[in-house]
Amino acid sequence: MECLRSIDIASVSLSLEIIVIDNASSDGSAEMCRALFPNVQVIQNSSNVGFGRANNQGIQSSRAEFVLLLNSDTLVFPKTLETMFDAIRRDDGIGILGCRLENRDGSPQPSCCRYPTVPVVAVERLLLYRLCKRLPQTAIQSSNHSAVECDWIMGACMMIRRAALELGGVFDPEIWLYGEELDLCYRIKRAGWRIVFDPASKIIHLGGGSWEHDSYSTTILKMAGLLRFHRTHYSTASYCATWSLVVVGAVLRSIICAVVVTGNRQGHWRRELTTNLSLLARLGTGSLLQFHRTAGASGNRKESQKASGGSDKAGVDGTADSV
Repeated sequence: MECLRSIDIASVSLSLEIIVIDNASSDGSAEMCRALFPNVQVIQNSSNVGFGRANNQGIQSSRAEFVLLLNSDTLVFPKTLETMFDAIRRDDGIGILGCRLENRDGSPQPSCCRYPTVPVVAVERLLLYRLCKRLPQTAIQSSNHSAVECDWIMGACMMIRRAALELGGVFDPEIWLYGEELDLCYRIKRAGWRIVFDPASKIIHLGGGSWEHDSYSTTILKMAGLLRFHRTHYSTASYCATWSLVVVGAVLRSIICAVVVTGNRQGHWRRELTTNLSLLARLGTGSLLQFHRTAGASGNRKESQKASGGSDKAGVDGTADSV
């Protein structure tokens, strides 16, 4: 409810059509939303259909020229929506506009990214960034003052031009969680639109603080999303190289974790060891991509909820009409 309250405050000068997609939540939040925000359209799913499919429902139910996709675990600052709307409306070449994501204490979260090419994957999976911070990684350390064009932005807050969606398509419904915004941005950029990160707008993203402390399912789903992206959009050689790097990275992390566990018996390292061994097992059996596509099914429901922060709610879709 905090998210909707913050939208109320931030949208004083805008005419909004707000759509909430409830992914089979069991805490009564859908009913509470209807009671507290009667002007909000609530679409209640009977099962957790995943991030991409839920947002597609919101996109298809909306009518405006610009669509704002906003996670439910966010808080919007008073001028954010107006600033984003003005920026994307002024520049006809922007297909997707992202903003600065922050933790509650104001510290930044990764907000804009580069494509996970083989060199970038090598830096991250082989832990080379620990030897040299200047090596390219997925997350871009951007300026806090000026807008920059990037390859893709985090899906917690995306303002999208409907014309770009009509050319590039909506979210891939086969991706349940992780990698869907990368895939969407790639297709929209290939269709001729620009992906822009503008730090002049910002939101608090409550669920993003665990970026460097991934749970079991989060790690598995991210690696599956990475491989799926390479298989779909890059060459066979690129996919094979990335698959090999994921394997070597998992082995490397398992060795490190095993040494630390032996010395300290810390629960964190035991969980990391279990995660990487499970990743290797899924890679060996070929079940990793299947897990990525069916993570929301009943058999994986408990794991998939953990990966999405324990919440059944996909997020809030707000569509900005003319001021």
